[in-house]
Amino acid sequence: NYTNTISVFECVVTDCTKRGIHIKHGFAVLGHNLVRGDKKSIGILSQVANPYVFDTVIVDHLTGFWSQGELEPSLVGNLFVGNEIAIRVDGSKVQLDGNSFYGNNKNIMGQELSESDVVLSSAPSTALPDVEGTVEGYRELIKRISADKLSEHPVVIYVLEDLVGDFGMAVLNSRATFNVAASTPDTEVVAYDAVDLETAEQLNVKYNGDSRPLMQVRNPQIKAVDHERFALDTTFRHGPSYYAGAEGRLVFDRLTSITRIEVLLPEGYLPASISHPATQEWVGNRLAVKIMDVGYTNVRIAMDPVAGE
Repeated sequence: NYTNTISVFECVVTDCTKRGIHIKHGFAVLGHNLVRGDKKSIGILSQVANPYVFDTVIVDHLTGFWSQGELEPSLVGNLFVGNEIAIRVDGSKVQLDGNSFYGNNKNIMGQELSESDVVLSSAPSTALPDVEGTVEGYRELIKRISADKLSEHPVVIYVLEDLVGDFGMAVLNSRATFNVAASTPDTEVVAYDAVDLETAEQLNVKYNGDSRPLMQVRNPQIKAVDHERFALDTTFRHGPSYYAGAEGRLVFDRLTSITRIEVLLPEGYLPASISHPATQEWVGNRLAVKIMDVGYTNVRIAMDPVAGE
């Protein structure tokens, strides 16, 4: 799964020679599965993602579950048996609760087990968990878990003014080292800056425009991981992304790969149409449109002036 959302329930994944389940730059809910390898494989690989994995048996891998990147996966009630490394953590911590371990050469690398995790003294069954869920039940579970876990993803905030063509874009991240690339190569970067919102200190940021505008926020000396603490603030200029239509209508049309999207409309305008399901919230005398969508999202909002404005 690349950049989108996947859910896997009550499946047997066997004869893994590389990776059983691979989540990259996205999200997943995985439950009541058996993932069996060949001693050289990776059971579940999570790269810059925060899947929720529960009641799953992960057996005979070089690495049972491997987390890479700044997001925090959740492992709840899983069983790890016969793996060289049951859990490997490279990046942010993994949220652990009630997992069991037996016969692994190393139970965890990169952090400690939680107080609720258990190392078993006798061999457990490694069969597929005996559960008969329903499609409706799993859909409700996905909905509940997604609302919580997707709120941990970075957020992009577009700020629209009356001057079409120019628009602000702020990205809030949990780490002080990250990249943000413009979605179109002909986007002009008018200004950019990065700051630690907790200390108000400036962050190191470098502009690279070789193939498309790329802002590289590089602060490896800052080890802190804190939700929405580090901000990249840019001003873009791109006529096709923000333009004036007929009869005073403004249109914002932009592609992003960031999950949480907010668009602050210019004062005196209200949405006539929105491309995705959204919530709306007043920020002072301006309306903010909020969208949550995993993957590549083409946000399009048409705005009409308020009568009398």
